[in-house]
Amino acid sequence: MNLVKEYEILVHRMTQTTRLRTAERIRNDFDVELFKQMVEHGAFDGNSMLGLVNTTFGWIKKLHCPFRDEEADAAKARVMGCKTMDKVVPIFIKEVTACLDYMDHDMAEFIKYKDHPVMQEALRRHK
Repeated sequence: MNLVKEYEILVHRMTQTTRLRTAERIRNDFDVELFKQMVEHGAFDGNSMLGLVNTTFGWIKKLHCPFRDEEADAAKARVMGCKTMDKVVPIFIKEVTACLDYMDHDMAEFIKYKDHPVMQEALRRHK
């Protein structure tokens, strides 16, 4: 597994449907070059992983539909339950990928049904 490549994919997926300013903030929080250097020089440790988990799930909760909060919390709990780096990294990637898949699915559903009267009413209420 190429950890840096997985990281780049994660950043790309979180920014692909966001506004420019939000995408810039995400890219600042997930500096790919810094991450690459940390991994290459053995500086990515347990504390770094904890920060990555918290930052990633923080952004996921900001970006996804609120009704997915419990799923994101459960995913984060599964990641936090891992005790070693060799266990936490693949679980982290799996859980974050699943959350991003839910976000993609929810966005596709929104676009598919955006003209439905129920959606139109919901959009009017949130303006």
